[in-house]
Amino acid sequence: MRKIVTLAMAVMLCISLCACTKTETVNEPTSKAPEQSQQATVSTEAGNSVHLLQLGEKADAGFVSLEFSSAALTYSVGGHGFSTTAGDGKRCFSLVGIAENTGNAPLPIETMCAEMVFNDQYTYTAHGKMIDSDRIPASLAPLEQNGFWVYAEIPENLVDQLESCVVRFSFNKDCATYPKTVDDGDFVYEVKLSENDCAAALDATGTASIFFDECPILPTPESFELQGLFAKMLEAGCTHVIMEVSSHALVQGRADDVPIRYAAFLNLTQDHLDYHRTMEEYYAAKKKLFDFKTLFSENAVEEVADDDF
Repeated sequence: MRKIVTLAMAVMLCISLCACTKTETVNEPTSKAPEQSQQATVSTEAGNSVHLLQLGEKADAGFVSLEFSSAALTYSVGGHGFSTTAGDGKRCFSLVGIAENTGNAPLPIETMCAEMVFNDQYTYTAHGKMIDSDRIPASLAPLEQNGFWVYAEIPENLVDQLESCVVRFSFNKDCATYPKTVDDGDFVYEVKLSENDCAAALDATGTASIFFDECPILPTPESFELQGLFAKMLEAGCTHVIMEVSSHALVQGRADDVPIRYAAFLNLTQDHLDYHRTMEEYYAAKKKLFDFKTLFSENAVEEVADDDF
């Protein structure tokens, strides 16, 4: 009798174990279902499918193709054409890529809506920028390729905290109009940058030459802008600056707080008599360059021919 009871209990135990194993097997795939459903919901809420891109992967929308290769942290975006310079205390974090107009009409490529989310908590408005463009608005000719960056201005105190970045952007068909929101565009894209991608962007900012390559300086900005540029140069590792000090700037005192050590006065022509009125006033304005107390007298050079005026 005991053997029968023991055998029956063993059979029931096996059935119970099989049932548990079956239940776990059935439940295992369903435990991942909510995650998959959530991703599908994000695409559905946008009204259009979100195209996930990786660095080095090309996206072709039929009228434009985009390919992004890396991230960059810079003081300005724009190259040798119309550029955008970051405000005081800010940097430009950019997704660096190339755009190609695959259609048959000029493409106003900058008409996009974009945003960047850093460390899953800080969101900043972003913009598209065609590099080396001398046209406003920027336009990409048919079959033409050009550098194209998606950038956002971020505070410098966020730079040291960068761990990740999600870049989301969209544009409408033929870039004809700006989307109202990122999710409202006809074509919506998302690029996820890892901590290594962000670190590579930081590592690329270690030389002062990058500052000068990306931020050409026009003759003598206003004093507050000039000091801001000097601060950024110093941060980039620059110790000495060679600059032009215009006669307008000397009269207006834009460079009064600059510790000039060396100076050169090479010519005097009739360029700015609309401002200085006479050649004598123009000469007196340029001579102010030698009034700086920080100037080493033995390093001052003046070369003006008598017949210049």
